[in-house]
Amino acid sequence: MAILAGWLLLGLYGLLVNTIRWEFSRALGVYMGVFATVSILTGWLVFKEIIPLTTWLGLGLIVTGGLLIQFGPRMMR
Repeated sequence: MAILAGWLLLGLYGLLVNTIRWEFSRALGVYMGVFATVSILTGWLVFKEIIPLTTWLGLGLIVTGGLLIQFGPRMMR
């Protein structure tokens, strides 16, 4: 079941990424934020891992960086 869910999720993600017209660097910023968030949340919620505070802080930096890459150019105009 988990393999099917992963397959569907990756397929939907692939369709989404290829239908939005973003510059490569902006798409990569979003990808890194989403991938890091999903990875850590999967470890925490599915595999019951204990996530250290430093990992949560690092995730915050990654997500902030992705948001800055995505929306920063608009804010600088």
